[in-house]
Amino acid sequence: MAKKHTSKEWQNYISQWKKSGLSQESFCRVKDLRLSTFGYWKKKLRETPARESSSLVRISIPIKADKSTSKNPIILHTPNHYRLELTSPVDCESLKAILEIL
Repeated sequence: MAKKHTSKEWQNYISQWKKSGLSQESFCRVKDLRLSTFGYWKKKLRETPARESSSLVRISIPIKADKSTSKNPIILHTPNHYRLELTSPVDCESLKAILEIL
């Protein structure tokens, strides 16, 4: 009988697969996992971001325009599938403060 894995274990398997460079089929063969079950958990975990390990925090940082200001938007993607887009000019110190909070 196949071992039942927890969602955290599946999250770990998917993370390992992404880093491995292997196809899903090869990874599942090496780890002795069913390909269909792997696909199911990959989809399920993508649709349900981990809520216990992430939270949103509203921050307000005054923006100072100077030579170190970016003119292009800055887009950050987190491992929990959040996206932060900074479209206004952001100075380096403000960006540093935002990244420290994340």
